[in-house]
Amino acid sequence: MNNSAVGLIAILKGYQYLFHPKTRTIAWAPVAITLFLYIGAFSYLFSQLDLLQDTVRDTLPNRDFIPDILINFLFWLIYVFMSLGIMMVVNYTFVAIAGVIASPFSSFLSEEVLKDLGDLEESHISWANLVGMIPQILMRELSKMWRMFLALLLVLLLTFIPLVNVLSPLYWFLFGCRMLSLQYIDYPADAQQIPIKDTMKAMGKTPWARYTFGAGLSVLVHIPILNCLLVPAATAGATWLWSKHIKPTAQIGRASTAVSAAPNTSEISPKAE
Repeated sequence: MNNSAVGLIAILKGYQYLFHPKTRTIAWAPVAITLFLYIGAFSYLFSQLDLLQDTVRDTLPNRDFIPDILINFLFWLIYVFMSLGIMMVVNYTFVAIAGVIASPFSSFLSEEVLKDLGDLEESHISWANLVGMIPQILMRELSKMWRMFLALLLVLLLTFIPLVNVLSPLYWFLFGCRMLSLQYIDYPADAQQIPIKDTMKAMGKTPWARYTFGAGLSVLVHIPILNCLLVPAATAGATWLWSKHIKPTAQIGRASTAVSAAPNTSEISPKAE
């Protein structure tokens, strides 16, 4: 398979798993969380934007010499740009927050996909012990966030270095790809008891797969409806990518008795029963 396309194919596989009989129940729980956050965030921020616009109008000095049509056009233009800015910030922020909040469901979903792919014999997460494992899952999430924060500091530093900062948009784009790919590829690695350091080393051996996957997610973050389905789709797609491409390429062996002796490297796509 072409390495430059495998990340995008993984995203398509992830969306297919939303309707797979074995995974659709657990897959739609993060969707409900994401929708709740989206509706709440957009309702609040746009109400504040309307209040801000009214306040600015009331505080403007005498503007009799300026045609009303020009003033209305300027306010409309400002409203459009501020709305786009709010949407970009909310999209990135709340997909990240929804990913952390939904991490227990995502871990369960990743295990179910691994079992469907034949890469996991039995789960170490179940409905019975899911609540008890939430602290462990959240600690791993915080570990990932710390690594992302260190990468963020590096990008910020490069942004303020003369000449080097000419390429700052590229640095930020690559940082976003790295952040999103690590966030979701870590779920299947965690399900197979792979330490996060080894996970990152494995991802480093397949940079095209990692960055095309992250780039695809970066685009989908801004597409309505699809972005509400992004958390479970990205989790399932990352699990497929890990099982079929990243783990075999990195030649990671069995990390625990819960993992099958050899990864299944055949092409398996979700099938309805």
